Amino acid sequence: MANSQLKIHFRVRSPHLHSWERIHVVGSLPALGSWNAIHSFPLQLAEQRHSDNTQLWTGDLLVSSSVKEVRFRYLVVHDLDPCEDVPTKLLIVQKWESQLQSRVCLPHIEQRSEASRAQVEDVFGAYDGKRNQISDGWILHDEEQVVHLRIYGEAMKFYKNRYRDQSHRLKIVPFDKDSVDESERADPVLPDVPSFSNTELSVLTRVDPIYGDQYQNGSIFRNNIDYLVFRTRTVSIQHLAFRIEMYTDETRFAMAYALPATLPDTYGKTILPLISTTHQPIGQIEINYMIAKRFKNTPLHFDLVDKSWGKYWRKRKNILEIGHRGMGKSYTGSTIARENTIHSLNAAANRGCDYVEFDVQSTKDAQVIIYHDFHLMVHVAGRSGKESTSHPSKEERYYKIAVKDLTMAQLNLLHFEHVEMAHEPNGATGISVTPSEAELLLTEHHPFPTLVQALQTVDQNVGFNIEIKYPMYMKDGSHECEGFMERNAFCDTILQVVSQHASGRRIVFSCFDPDICVLISQKQHYYPVLFLVVGATTRYMPFQDIRSDCSRIAVHFAAPCKILGVNFHSEELLKDQEPLKLADRYGLVKFVWGDDLDQKEVQQNFKKNIDVDALIYDRIGMEEKRENIFVVEKQSKEALFSASSPAPAATPKADTTRLSNKERKDNKHAGKKPNLESD
Repeated sequence: MANSQLKIHFRVRSPHLHSWERIHVVGSLPALGSWNAIHSFPLQLAEQRHSDNTQLWTGDLLVSSSVKEVRFRYLVVHDLDPCEDVPTKLLIVQKWESQLQSRVCLPHIEQRSEASRAQVEDVFGAYDGKRNQISDGWILHDEEQVVHLRIYGEAMKFYKNRYRDQSHRLKIVPFDKDSVDESERADPVLPDVPSFSNTELSVLTRVDPIYGDQYQNGSIFRNNIDYLVFRTRTVSIQHLAFRIEMYTDETRFAMAYALPATLPDTYGKTILPLISTTHQPIGQIEINYMIAKRFKNTPLHFDLVDKSWGKYWRKRKNILEIGHRGMGKSYTGSTIARENTIHSLNAAANRGCDYVEFDVQSTKDAQVIIYHDFHLMVHVAGRSGKESTSHPSKEERYYKIAVKDLTMAQLNLLHFEHVEMAHEPNGATGISVTPSEAELLLTEHHPFPTLVQALQTVDQNVGFNIEIKYPMYMKDGSHECEGFMERNAFCDTILQVVSQHASGRRIVFSCFDPDICVLISQKQHYYPVLFLVVGATTRYMPFQDIRSDCSRIAVHFAAPCKILGVNFHSEELLKDQEPLKLADRYGLVKFVWGDDLDQKEVQQNFKKNIDVDALIYDRIGMEEKRENIFVVEKQSKEALFSASSPAPAATPKADTTRLSNKERKDNKHAGKKPNLESD
């Protein structure tokens, strides 16, 4: 008997798309790509509705009657051509529905129902009565790259006063340098399938910072006031060039060209001459740029969209509590364990923290280690192997060296002290970096644990807030650590470890460098990203980057980048909570860090009076007993299920009296892999 078939109807209404964009369906069936967007199912444009500027996209799919459930999501996609000898189309995901749970269809039930999906009209990005959630596409192809051009500060300089006094508007137009005609047309004629996408604009200093199309005559730019970010995708970076157009009202009066040779690296800045329409040099413009590349060796599950935690956060009645560097700062503060060690992370886990926060960076031999500072003080022995009787100063006995310049073997071999010890009259105020001989016998006390060790040994119920350490320029002109690893390679090194060893652990990335946040979010959609911000402060030297120096700008950065949220500084929030209200406007998750949170009364103030999602502080669980929220929720569900189920027959209890300590520990933690769907 032939297998009968059922028809599934897809109907989705979306905002008006560009002429080159279309909607696809990706889902659990092979015909829907088996969750791989590259093999997704195309829909057809069925209706243009001008009253609300929307479109209806439809399609039918025949499936076997044996299929009981179909899960799916809608995507906005378009094609790009990498300009190879043989024309090739690469499917680019522009936007997609990124709720944790996908849509679901039960074909055999809907086939019998009068309310078939033939009459159901979905709305792109909204379902299950939840907040509309649409994310930007991640980088799917090795050839695919995202170019970010940033114009801010005193970017424009003119040679004559008459240009300085004018109001200026900027527009950036991408083009293929090998396909330019010599006509005077404003915009080049594009091939049917170009190698680059439309250039979108986000203005961080305006009321609405969300990326969108540019105006025909550009957007206003004022030196030291406005912050413009342009974004373009390309699959042929070697052919991509940009024309920077300058307008006064509707009239174009000058241009500059950024050719591939002017953007030689993946990160930097370039200064371009401004040429008037009469072909005279009238000034110059400075453009900062960054190129995001695909995560090398991306594991398959990072590209599948059956699940995504990139924008998922479950709002709870109780604020999550996170152990700062495990049990807190030990080199410049007082706590019970050496910071950022396995011992400290486990101590925080044993005291009921929900997450632990720690810092990661890379060694010279590309090992991802957990350590906060960019530099160490290495002990320098005398020529005889003994210290001189002349009592050399600390500056003579210790040499400052960057962690990035040391291999893992060297970190485990040499004697180190914390950099702050050089500024203290009697040495460092906290625990020494190098453990004692007794501590060295226990791996969990080692000061430079690897991220792999942490992922494998810390209780799986404890989430990880992984702060990615990347050096930045400070407001006084100094740099935290020159000559650091290239950003893409650095992010790939960390993602490689997490993708291989994280298993089902809850993970949130964070970083003070906003561009690292962009890269992590564009290389994968699996894990969420938070932007760490210092904000208004009198305690620390601020960063040069205004995105981290100003919490309002930080929110306006996080919102268009579609990352999870912002990790605010408590110092500012205790004086001004407006940044939190702004974050709420864009549905951003709000973490808080800062020394203020080490005080019990400040913690209570945030818990009772200030609407945030998580607090990060030292010495967690030392003043009052607490329990990991995920364990509590799991136990509550199990108790509820047990109460509603018939009692099973009693089974003999295993005799554990003769088990070794290791076996008892293994039994204790067995089956503790978290159920992320219930988070």
